[in-house]
Amino acid sequence: MGGNVSFVCLYGQSKECPMTTIYATCRGDRRFYDGELRDTLTLADAVAAARPGDVVQLLPGAFFPPTRIDPGNRALGEAFPVEIRGFAGSEDAPLTIRGFGPTTAFYGEGKAEIADARLPTADQFAFFKLFDSQWVVFENFDVAGCWPCFLFMEHSRYVTVRNVRVFDGRYVVFARGERSHHILIEGCRWRQDPTGALWRDITWEAVKREDETGYYYYNGGFFGSVDISGSLVFRENTLCTAFNGLRLKASASKGNRLNHNVEITGNRFHRLRDNPVEPERTAVNWYVRGNRIVNAHAWFSMDNVAGGFWYYCGNTGYFNDKPGLPEGDNTGGAVYKYDVEGGMPDRPVLAAFNTYFLRANLIKEGRTRNLRHVDNVVLFCTPADLRGYDPDPPCPFPASCPDPCAPSPLTADPESFGCVPPLAEPGPSFVASSEFLDDPAGDRIVFDGDLTNRPWPAGFAPAGFEADGRVEPALHFRAPFAGDLRLSGPSLPAVPVRLAAGTDWAGDYDWQSPALAVAGAAQPAGAPAPCPPFVFCMPANPAPGYDEAPRPVDLSFEAGRLVVHCSRPLAAGTCQALVRDRRGEVVEVAGRTEGTRLFLTIPGPWRRKAAQVVLPADLTGADGQRVSLWGNDPRVTISSKIHFTTATEGLTV
Repeated sequence: MGGNVSFVCLYGQSKECPMTTIYATCRGDRRFYDGELRDTLTLADAVAAARPGDVVQLLPGAFFPPTRIDPGNRALGEAFPVEIRGFAGSEDAPLTIRGFGPTTAFYGEGKAEIADARLPTADQFAFFKLFDSQWVVFENFDVAGCWPCFLFMEHSRYVTVRNVRVFDGRYVVFARGERSHHILIEGCRWRQDPTGALWRDITWEAVKREDETGYYYYNGGFFGSVDISGSLVFRENTLCTAFNGLRLKASASKGNRLNHNVEITGNRFHRLRDNPVEPERTAVNWYVRGNRIVNAHAWFSMDNVAGGFWYYCGNTGYFNDKPGLPEGDNTGGAVYKYDVEGGMPDRPVLAAFNTYFLRANLIKEGRTRNLRHVDNVVLFCTPADLRGYDPDPPCPFPASCPDPCAPSPLTADPESFGCVPPLAEPGPSFVASSEFLDDPAGDRIVFDGDLTNRPWPAGFAPAGFEADGRVEPALHFRAPFAGDLRLSGPSLPAVPVRLAAGTDWAGDYDWQSPALAVAGAAQPAGAPAPCPPFVFCMPANPAPGYDEAPRPVDLSFEAGRLVVHCSRPLAAGTCQALVRDRRGEVVEVAGRTEGTRLFLTIPGPWRRKAAQVVLPADLTGADGQRVSLWGNDPRVTISSKIHFTTATEGLTV
């Protein structure tokens, strides 16, 4: 035996048998690693041997799926997945499957085929399959050739996919079942079509058509699901040359308990042929914040979707290309996609503090309800903008693209962009179809405080819209085709946005935008775009086990105090905390909890340099659950060296 004794204790953990690191290679042979000759297991054996808290460390190399050989014909083989069933990890003791970045790679069968089922099922191939498992982490490796998906899960929760780079595949992660919830996907990169043909040469209709003559196998997304409870955190990912970003489907019969609590923040979408964000049938309490969209078709697809509590805030988007061929179909697009029939939100929807540079309509057609569209900057391209057009634009996300050498198809003829003078008609508009404005009062729709360079639609004035909005025909962005969306002139003071507790959002207090806010995503002094912090919204009839411990989700300053925002109400009491700056200096502070917020009084000089907050590990929610760091704001962590004192315990020193 070599120096590695990680496999001696395989079943059950105890003080005598600590949590272990299990080394895995494709062949399960002996490898020289970290100055030592080590025994390794195959991937399947390593995962089977792992217990809560263990790390399956994938050594550099290629990993292929296990294969069954047909005894009747040894030339035939069938790949089968690595399955994890009934794994019961915890927040303190998850199963972690970890690689060494690009030097560790998973390769699937590489067969892009159309299965009988429209969406991935447990019977189809996936490199990993999770069934009724919890607290599993996949991180730091490459993936290629996994069709229809890399990771399939059913009735599994607290699953994390982090820092994974993926090429091709219909989906990367697909989840089924209402006992699936709390899925964190962060820091990942995906190029669905490494050739670039999906953006330029393959028609939209050929991908949407459900037959074997087209490219239906591309009709997927990085994440997809059917009938999950929700609690998806999708943040800081980069998706390039793909058909969709996220698709979450729900059965109409259970719509009141599915697709709740979704956070889509800080992502980068480039050349998405259909929809970056697409819920189907129902969506409740979705936060779409701070995302960057470059060249997409219909950005936010909300047609035939019931629910509400949707918040589109601080997003930016622009174009410097047009998909498809000159005579191709579906090359126009829109930002918000609606339908005239089907489900519509019965709770408020807020679209505020976004900045867009468009060649097509903001809203093309359809209808919706309960929409408040305020304080956005929406400029449409003009012939003057074309003078700064680069026919060979660089990658908009050079530091985070999946591959810097991916093919870049020639851009479309800029004459096809449809850029017209600001006052010329016809031209793109906030709303293209008069049907959208048939009954704005009955549909409870509001437009106000927006800044644009084209006239408002004819139906806006009769509805009383944009009383505080402004049309500036000469206004333009500094370099819109390069993504510089700074205004050439002054912005517009924002119309105050106020959300009433429990009515306009799931929060336990009235939220309002800052007094000095302006329209658009860019704010004075580099402040973040205003948006209500995430608050967990419990379904009226939740699936068994669907709940959430309070977790820190955001930081802000209010009235000179540092505020830690949590997803659930905290227990009443006094809390110690540590505040660090970027140089590592620390100051100890204290404050009191108030519902979902913790107010910390900090010295004046620290209000500008606070970079991290450390909370006590014994901080609890109003329901008694300890605070969780699953999907937390990365600026917040916990420590057992400081303490929380509940109001019933009294103050301690």
